[in-house]
Amino acid sequence: MTHTPSKTELDLGWPSLLEQLASRCHTLRGAALARDIKPLDSFQAAHRRQAEIAEARRLQDRGEPLSFGGIYDVQTALGRSAKGGVLDPDELVEMGSTLLTATRLRRHILARVADLPNLVPLASDLAELPEVTGPISDAFDEQRKLKDSASPALGGLRSRVNHLLA
Repeated sequence: MTHTPSKTELDLGWPSLLEQLASRCHTLRGAALARDIKPLDSFQAAHRRQAEIAEARRLQDRGEPLSFGGIYDVQTALGRSAKGGVLDPDELVEMGSTLLTATRLRRHILARVADLPNLVPLASDLAELPEVTGPISDAFDEQRKLKDSASPALGGLRSRVNHLLA
C-alpha cells in the first residue's frame, strides 16, 4: 500500500516531510499511514485541511491541545476479535484506553463547536462506546491486572487460594 512518489513530490521533498510527520505519530500504524499520504487533489481539499490544522494549532496556542496520549495500535487485536479470537489482558486494556482517548478527543472538540467548525465533523465520527470501555476499566487495575471485583467468583477464588497458600 506504499505510495511511490512522483518526480514532483521528490522535487518538493515530500518523502522527507512525510518522514518528519511519521516521527511525531503515537503508533506504528499512524506512522505507516503518515508515510503513505498523497498530496491532496484539489484546492478545496487543501484549503479544508489547512483550516483543520489551523484550528488544532489554535487549541495548542490556547493551552487546550488535542491529547493523543493513551492511543495504542489495536488493529491486530481488532482483527482477531472480529474473527471470534480472545484478547489478552494487555490488548483489552489498550483497547479500552484507545476508546477512552477517542471519547476524550471527541468531547474536547465538541465542547468548542463554535471555534472548531472544521474539526467538529471529524470528532462527530468518533463513537463513544461506554458499554465496552466501562467493563474494561472496571475489570483491570493500573498495572493491567485483573481486579478481584472483575467477576463475582474471582474475588472468592483468590481469597481461597491465598488462604491455602498461607
